[in-house]
Parts: sequence; C-alpha cells; structure tokens
Amino acid sequence: MTMSFLENLEWRHAAKAFSRDETLPSGAMDEIFRAIKMAPTSYGLQPFKVIRVLDTEAREKIIEAGFNQPQFSTAVEVLVFCSRTDVEQRISKYFELACKDNSELRQKMSGYEKMMRGSLENRSEAELRSWSEKQIYIALGFAMAACAEKKIESCPMEGFLPTKVDQALSLDGELKSAVILTIGQRDESKPLRAKVRFDDTELFAEK
Repeated sequence: MTMSFLENLEWRHAAKAFSRDETLPSGAMDEIFRAIKMAPTSYGLQPFKVIRVLDTEAREKIIEAGFNQPQFSTAVEVLVFCSRTDVEQRISKYFELACKDNSELRQKMSGYEKMMRGSLENRSEAELRSWSEKQIYIALGFAMAACAEKKIESCPMEGFLPTKVDQALSLDGELKSAVILTIGQRDESKPLRAKVRFDDTELFAEK
C-alpha cells in the first residue's frame, strides 16, 4: 500500500549512519534532483547550486571537514547545497529563460524585472547570502521529502567547516557551502531513536 506524504514523514529519521552495503534504487537521484528543482524559491530565482560529490579525494576532505561524523563516511550520496550571490546575472538569466527572445513578452515583464532588481541588487553580500540560504532550506526540505517517499534515508548536516568544504570543492567566491544532505539506505542493524516532538501547544497558536 502506498504511504501518504505524512506517513512518509513519520517513517523518516535523521540517520546517524547508513548501511555500508546497500546502494540506492535506479533513478532515485534523478527524482531527488527533480524535487530540488521544483521547490519554490523567492522570485523563482533558485539562488543556489547543489554539488553532488563524486570525487573520492573531495569526499575524503569533506569527511575531515565534517569532523569524521559517520553520516559523511557511510552515505551513498553527499549533496552540498551552496548559496550564490550573483543576483544581477541570475535575474538576467531568469528573464532570458522566461521570455525566450520574445521582446514583447520581455517588455510586458519589465515592471516585474525592475521590481526584482530593486529588491535584490542593493543588498549587501551578507544579506544576499542569508536570503539565498533561506531558499536553500526550502529545497533541502523537498529533497528530504523525496527521499522519504522513496524509502531512502537522509540527514541534513550543518556540523562541518564551510571554508574547508569550499576548498575541497574548489568553489569560487560566488558559491559558498551552506548545508550538506547525506543520503543512503537505513542501517537496519541499529535501533531507531524515538522521535521527539514538542506538543502542539508549544508549536502552534491562534490570535
């Protein structure tokens, strides 16, 4: 029986380590990438890049930058979500994609473009980095939900040295690592910790 979205969320846990002996189902990563791509972002600009770490040397450096936490060393896949601040070029590219050389459509969208540029282009790099990371976490959530739907374990990781990860991936100044998603198969030999969630009265309110 197919599980519902909420049942999938009940199934998922933040993996503390993954099975070393199992791989992911064929096509699973394509679906995870699709979920990331379809995630909503501010103005639809998708101000991030997700790097799939396949290089063995880079992976070893990330394990070290992540304090040798077992998620990094046992994961089948390691995705590094990077923030980007090249908003001027990003906006131009967005309208090129949206209008596809249709000058009339570009003219109709000129007000939206002006508003977008006015909102973003005067922000400091730190403000843009913060804005970008907020969009990253939306996409991260979609990726984790896609993993749960495929019954693939995942764990979001903030416990690493960003500068070391940036160096491992030879990132330029425009891209900076923000969060890492480790992905693999559940290690059934290890008991799952019970989920701990605050009571509804702690989380929700009405005014």
